[in-house]
Amino acid sequence: MAVINVATSDTFEQWRVKSNGLATLVGDDSGLTSRYTATDVIGALNEIKSNSTFDNEINIADQIGDGVVILAGEAAILKLTAGAQDVITLNQTGNATVAADLDTIGAMSVGTTLGVTGNTTVGGTLTSQGLLTANADIDCNGLINVSGTLTVDGSSTLGDQTSDTTTITGIATVGNGLTVNGAVTTLNQGLTVSGAAQFNNAFNMGDTLTVANTFTANGNTVLGNSTGADLVTFGSRVNTAIVPNVNNSYTLGESSLKWSTVHATTFSGTATTANYADLAELYLSDFAYEAGTVVQIGGEEEVTASTGESNHSILGVVSAYPAYLMNNQLENGIPVALKGRVPVKVGGTIKKGDRLVGAPEGHGVADNEACRSFAIALGDFKATKKNPTGIVEAVIL
Repeated sequence: MAVINVATSDTFEQWRVKSNGLATLVGDDSGLTSRYTATDVIGALNEIKSNSTFDNEINIADQIGDGVVILAGEAAILKLTAGAQDVITLNQTGNATVAADLDTIGAMSVGTTLGVTGNTTVGGTLTSQGLLTANADIDCNGLINVSGTLTVDGSSTLGDQTSDTTTITGIATVGNGLTVNGAVTTLNQGLTVSGAAQFNNAFNMGDTLTVANTFTANGNTVLGNSTGADLVTFGSRVNTAIVPNVNNSYTLGESSLKWSTVHATTFSGTATTANYADLAELYLSDFAYEAGTVVQIGGEEEVTASTGESNHSILGVVSAYPAYLMNNQLENGIPVALKGRVPVKVGGTIKKGDRLVGAPEGHGVADNEACRSFAIALGDFKATKKNPTGIVEAVIL
């Protein structure tokens, strides 16, 4: 600060000379930049204090000694640069909003909501305790930890090293493609990707996963964290082999939750089991006969109900639930049990062990003296005047 020392013994001329020197110390106010409107020193200082404007950059002394924190402008870009050991902290009690692109070389930590209108590029770790929203792309080369919701309208690339991890506690929504290169990706709630999704390492999904395009997981993939409660829905087809990682250890379905129908070309295995007990084949018939009907070769098609006159032509019994069905591509065919045990429509009294032969109207009757029989009864049936016909379990010979 400029000071005028005037002694009581100074003459007026001496005081005038010292006063003129003050202009040299203070300077000409016309040298102030045109950004300021004050015409006196105090006014200019107050204006600078309330609305500072610098033509080049601001250098803040480093407290550690490895450089300075520099706030500088370059073209239309505002750059904030710190030394390797420095941490730049922006104390923001509310939400942080970036109206254009956000580009950081090091780590970024946000305590509340972060909203970015443009692209977001983070060179280090990205941590957000609240909502993270980007209206364009996100490219993060380090760890990702979002405690709230992640919403990205553009494409996203998270992590560029195998040691990086991505953890999103809230719902993640990506408006375009998503690529995750980190070691482990954990999503505790839903993930919706409008484009393709690619995970290049382990992937843990705690809730709904929706991918509108190709989904690629190159590492271990865990979908759901509650046995029996979480669901995986496939709206597409599988174009690769499905192979377990160990031999003879996993089951497809279970006793109380079965697949309805399995379609395949070749089945190869050690053993097969079935709930039903007959071997059947589809044949064309002249009528849609009900299960248990004894059929023989004849009629307008391949088979017809037995008549009792052609026991040498008895083929088998119409089956309701074949354990193994052959010729299943035949249209309008009925399944005829050729071997095994099935219910059989019978007429007259039947005792267990009786041999059955063909009878009229698709029934079987007992005849232990016949040289041709098609089945052996496994149970009894007592015929009455009121109920002359019935059903018995029998083994097709």
